[in-house]
Amino acid sequence: MLSDVIDQLKLETYNFLSHSVSDRENVICGLDLKNIRNLDILKEQTQDLVPFITCGRIEFIYLSDRFINIEGFDKKSGIEAIEHLVSVVSGLNSLIIGETQVVNQFKKSFYDAVSSGLATTRILCVFSEVMKIAKRVRRETNIPSISFSSVIKSKIQEVFNDTENRTLFIIGTGEIAHDVFRLSRFFKKTLVYSRKKEKAEMSVKKIQDFFGAKAEFICSIDEGIKLSDIAIVATNHHGFLIKNQHIKEVNKKTLIIDLSVPRNVSPDILNNPNIILYNIDIIGENKLDPNTIELAKKTMKSEIDKLKLKLDMDRKVKEIACIRADFERIISEHVRRYLNLIDEGEIYAFSKSLSNRLLGRFFQEKKSCDLTEQQLSNKKQ
Repeated sequence: MLSDVIDQLKLETYNFLSHSVSDRENVICGLDLKNIRNLDILKEQTQDLVPFITCGRIEFIYLSDRFINIEGFDKKSGIEAIEHLVSVVSGLNSLIIGETQVVNQFKKSFYDAVSSGLATTRILCVFSEVMKIAKRVRRETNIPSISFSSVIKSKIQEVFNDTENRTLFIIGTGEIAHDVFRLSRFFKKTLVYSRKKEKAEMSVKKIQDFFGAKAEFICSIDEGIKLSDIAIVATNHHGFLIKNQHIKEVNKKTLIIDLSVPRNVSPDILNNPNIILYNIDIIGENKLDPNTIELAKKTMKSEIDKLKLKLDMDRKVKEIACIRADFERIISEHVRRYLNLIDEGEIYAFSKSLSNRLLGRFFQEKKSCDLTEQQLSNKKQ
C-alpha cells in the first residue's frame, strides 16, 4: 500500500540552500559514488535507496523505520519528504528556479537505483506521486521552464554584448555540457575539449550538424583558454582543471563559468585582473515573480492535502482488513472447537459472513457514537 511506503519514507539532504559549493564539493569528494552500497554511512540501509546527487544537492531517499543519520544532513520523513521533493522537481526549490534539468536528473536517479539493485520497484510509488504533483504545480502556475543554457547565456551577455564576435570554449561532454552546446550558434566559433578525444569529436559534429555552428576540437586546456573569450567547464572530474598556470598569459577580458561540483576551476585564478569567474551558485541566483511562487505553494499544498486524504483512506482500508481478518480467525477457531462435524468450506463461509455482519454493526455503532459526540459538542457551543 502507498501509505506503508510513505510511512517508511526517509530523506537526508545537503543542498545549496544551506551549504556553499565548497561545502558540497567536500561531501561529494568523500563519496565513492560507483560503490555507494559499501559506504559506511549506508551500511544499515540495504534496500530501497535512491541517491539523488546534482550540482545543487546531495540527497539520499530511502525506506526505513529510522534515519541513517548522516552527519550534517537535514532530515525529512513521510509527507514532509514528499513536499521537499515536489518543491525540487517543480522548480521552486532548484538551484535555478524553474530549471527543467532537475526533472531528468530525478528520473535518472530512480531508474539507476532500481536497475543497479540499490532499490526495488516498491519505492517507485514515491517517484510517481512526486512527478504527478510537480507536473501539476508547473502546469497550473506557469512556472517558466528554464534551461542551464538560457541562464548561462544571460550571464554571458552581462559581460559581453557582442557574442557573435567571440569564441566559446567548452570543457566537458556530459549532460550539462550538451545543454550548453545550444549556445554555440550565438558565437563566432566553439572549441571543445575532453580527456577522451573521440567524445569531443562527436560533440563537435553534433554542434555542426544540429546547430549549424562552427566548431572544432582543441587538444589542450591551455590552448583553449588562450583562443577563447568565454570558457565553460562542466565535468565530473574531482579536482581543478583550470589553475593559475593556465591563465598566466591571459591579457584580455575572459569569462570563465564553472558548472562543476566539485569545482574544476581554482579560485586563485582571480589573481589575474582580466579573469571573471562564476561558479554554479552565482549562476543559480535567478528570481521568480512572488505571485507565481505564492500560487505554486498554494497549488502544492492543495495537492499534498489530497495525498494526505488518500493515505488516510489507505490506512483505514488496511485497518478494516485487519479487523475483518481477526473476526474471521476468532470465529473459525470457535466453530472448529464446538462444531467438529462442519467441513472447512462451511467454516470459512460461516466465518466470513458473520465477520462481515459484526464489522457492519461495529462501524454502525461507531458512527452513532460519533454523531452523539458531535451533537453534545454543538450544544456546548
